[in-house]
Amino acid sequence: GVNTRHWEWHPTVSGDWLLFGRTNISRRVDLVLIRNLVTGETRQLGELRWGNRTIAEPGQVNGNYSAWYRCTPVCNVFLYDIAARTTMRIPNPDRRQQYDPSVTSDGTVYFLRSGRGCGNSVRLVRRPLGGPSKVIASLGAGRDSGHTYALENDDGTTTVLFDRYRCSTGAWDVLKVIDP
Repeated sequence: GVNTRHWEWHPTVSGDWLLFGRTNISRRVDLVLIRNLVTGETRQLGELRWGNRTIAEPGQVNGNYSAWYRCTPVCNVFLYDIAARTTMRIPNPDRRQQYDPSVTSDGTVYFLRSGRGCGNSVRLVRRPLGGPSKVIASLGAGRDSGHTYALENDDGTTTVLFDRYRCSTGAWDVLKVIDP
């Protein structure tokens, strides 16, 4: 029931909920959708018509929350509360690029923030629900990242996995940060 004649991509699952992207080529649109795998209910969280380097992508679903982002052309991260059916844009005070979010079950969002272009001051940022943002890791000049994934540990810490690559060579590796 999830797959269609369109292109579905970048899925994450938590409990009964599946967060994923769908590209409708004939309509030239990308959608961010969340679907209850038990009831079949599907909700559209975001839509972006194709244009000048604009994107909308799913991030992660975890517990009662999902995180996703949209670039129009400034990239902003959004937190969706599944039970309340509300969406909140994560504050972006200096209008930098904010992208590739992940989320914990308490609504803490982890995301990347950078300037435009590859390797331009990339930071891994944590923003607890209702709290201030804090940089928890920085990548060196000429390094960039494309995805984050938050894993909650039994000891109350969160492990955040993110990929890292060199802009000059495209060489990839995966880093992890343990957030107390």
